[in-house]
Parts: sequence; C-alpha cells; structure tokens
Amino acid sequence: MLSWSKKTDCAVAMGSEALLPALEAGLATMKAGEQALIRIQPHARGTAEEYSLPDGVAEDAVLVYDVTLTSFETPPPVWKLKGHERLEWASKRKAEGNELFKKGKNERARKKYQSGIGYLESEYETTEQQRQEAQDLKTTLHLNVAAVDIKRGMWDEVIKSCTRVLKVAPQNTKALLRQGKAYNELNELLEAKRSLQAVLDQDGAPEVADARKEMAKVSKKVKAQDDKDRKAFGGMFSRVNLEKKEEPKETQVDIVPEVVTDSDEPPEGAQEPDGNLYFTEA
Repeated sequence: MLSWSKKTDCAVAMGSEALLPALEAGLATMKAGEQALIRIQPHARGTAEEYSLPDGVAEDAVLVYDVTLTSFETPPPVWKLKGHERLEWASKRKAEGNELFKKGKNERARKKYQSGIGYLESEYETTEQQRQEAQDLKTTLHLNVAAVDIKRGMWDEVIKSCTRVLKVAPQNTKALLRQGKAYNELNELLEAKRSLQAVLDQDGAPEVADARKEMAKVSKKVKAQDDKDRKAFGGMFSRVNLEKKEEPKETQVDIVPEVVTDSDEPPEGAQEPDGNLYFTEA
C-alpha cells in the first residue's frame, strides 16, 4: 500500500546519500527515456544508516517509485584520463566520502574512498610530481577506508588497508595505530604490541597518546592471560612434583662378574655363592 507520494524533477549522483541502495540498483539498469516502477520491500532498504523515511511513511510500508530517467552522465573511464584528471576525480571521491563519513553513512563512504583509490592505480601520462601527489592521496584514502572499517568492526580489512600504507610508508603513525588496534581486537597481542610500540618510539607524533591507551589495553590482556596460564600450568607442575615425592625408593643392586680361580674358596669379602653371581648389598 502506497502511503506517501511526491513528484519532482531532480538530478542525483549515484552513490550519494540521496538514493536508497535498492533504488540506485534499479536506476542502474535503466536507459535514458525509460520509465519504471521500482518497489522496495522493508527488508530491502539496507541498514538504518543508509536511508531515512519521509515523514508520514510507516516503517513496514512498501516503497514504490515511479521513475522516468530523462538522461544520465557517466564519468569517463580511468584509462582515458590524464594524470591531473585522475587526481581531480580521486580528490572529488575523497571529499564525497568524507561528507558521508561525517554523517555516519559508512558503507557509502567506503565505496567513495575505494572509487578514489581506483583512479590512482594507473600512472599513465603522469609526471613525477603527480605520482607523488597520487601516492600521498592514495595513502589518505587507504587510511580513510581503515577508519570506516574500524566503525564496522571489520578488523581484518583494517589490517589490510594499513598494511598497504606501511609498505610505502613504514613509519606512518596513523596506519600503525589503527593496525595495532585491529590486532588487539583480534587478540593477536604480539603483533598489536609491535605496531603500537612503533608509534610510541616516534616521540612527539600526534598518535602517541592514543597508542599509549591502546597499549595499556593490550598489556592488561597479556597479564590476564599470563595469570590464567600460571594457574593452569602451575597446578599441573604441582601434581607432577607430588607424584615424584611419592615414588617408592629403589634398592640398588651391584652385579659382580664371576671370578675364576684355582681355589675352591670364594674371593675375600664375598658371601656364599648363589649360582654364578655374587650379590653385595649396597
């Protein structure tokens, strides 16, 4: 049942917060001049961060969009762009992503950042200065992706993004801090300490204070694990020691080889023979 309607002409950008993901997916299949009814069930709207219902629309309402696509423009393919143009497009995607991130639109922001990275993969017709600018911008975009994934709790992805940064900038404190936090969340404490210590070694870096706080969390986990191991293994060793104390004492027996003599008398100091062996008590 349609509970709300509005007719308007508008221009929207794909991937912007103006469109529901499901509506955007429908528009992507349309041609210029085509009309379509796009129905969106409540469960297909996406996460709460990706949409807001107009006033007067019930939460369980089926949204029906009567859409006419009058025209559309697509960005030029990356391979047709020159160095400065790719930088411009990547910067534009970063700015769009930042706006979405500020509003909590994390999924959309991530797509913008990833799109920006895509513009910077090629070095076709790029000057040395543009290559350096592209690398700096790519570093920022990877760090932004990591920031989004921290919000999403996608710790493996955080590590991947930070590792890409650290391959070209091993001392980047933002990457080290975010990587250390991700390792801590995954309980990979040795790796977490290594990343965080690399931040702490750079005295004066803005991230040192946060690294110190994160390191305290890691140290607390390490201590808790050590205490747990000490109790578990300490009890085991105590039982082993007790068993050793209760072992029966063995009597040592010395075996003396047969002594062959011409005399019928046993050797001096020996007891009566028992077979061919002489036993002496230790």
